[in-house]
Amino acid sequence: MWIIAVLVVIGFIVYKINSEYSSNVKENVTKYGGMLKKYEDFVDYLQDEGTFKVAKVTKDSVILAGRGATWTLDYVGNTLEVRFKGEVPLLGFQKQLWTFPDGFPQNNMIATIEEFIKGQIQQQDQIRDSKLYGY
Repeated sequence: MWIIAVLVVIGFIVYKINSEYSSNVKENVTKYGGMLKKYEDFVDYLQDEGTFKVAKVTKDSVILAGRGATWTLDYVGNTLEVRFKGEVPLLGFQKQLWTFPDGFPQNNMIATIEEFIKGQIQQQDQIRDSKLYGY
């Protein structure tokens, strides 16, 4: 009897959390046209020059893939989590996570990502120079 009561309580909690999450996504993402529309500028930036293509879209995420790397955008709570995972020449496998609050300007997201990319390029240059010049 206790087992059934515990399962009912757990089921209710899971239902309640899922219901609140779905409501939050509907209110903050779906109402704005979905992930691709709400984060259109940011997705366009990641797709620039055809390096990355949209591989999957759900009500709360977008995955872009290409050239041995992926970008994942997940709407979690009231934040956008952006993950990069991929192979970077001379540096090997890299991964990075950024969290942006809902409503954070997309041009600022892009600037943050550009800083990361510039840092990766500087590290590559340092490694290349040390191999070329022996320091």
